[in-house]
Amino acid sequence: MKPLRPQIILLCLALLFLGVRSGYAQLTVSTTPTPTSLVQTTLLGAGVNASNITFSGSTIARGTFNCIGPCNVGLSSGVLLTSGSVASAIGPNNSTGAGASNGVSGDPDLNALNPTGGGGFDASVLEFDFTVA
Repeated sequence: MKPLRPQIILLCLALLFLGVRSGYAQLTVSTTPTPTSLVQTTLLGAGVNASNITFSGSTIARGTFNCIGPCNVGLSSGVLLTSGSVASAIGPNNSTGAGASNGVSGDPDLNALNPTGGGGFDASVLEFDFTVA
């Protein structure tokens, strides 16, 4: 049996590494839904009525997500409320400095829980009442 030539070995290794690629689930986000749409269309189903829908925070910090493939969050779609930007959820999330400062204050209810009395930043709060029809 003849020994394999180095060129054939290199070619086989190159083909092996070209065939191995990282796979990522595709996450899509949207900041276009209004607070009313987030509640009535995305969160609540048939037979549930919502009222007193309010949102405080930056418009880039609220939105929806849809996951195509295994996203490891346990949900295929839903509402995103962030303290930065919804667009940052797409990833890759491999930077500790990723994010956005929205220039809005924290939530007064959460601030009251802080034992040092300090306030938070960039809160996104979606509030509503609901009743079963």
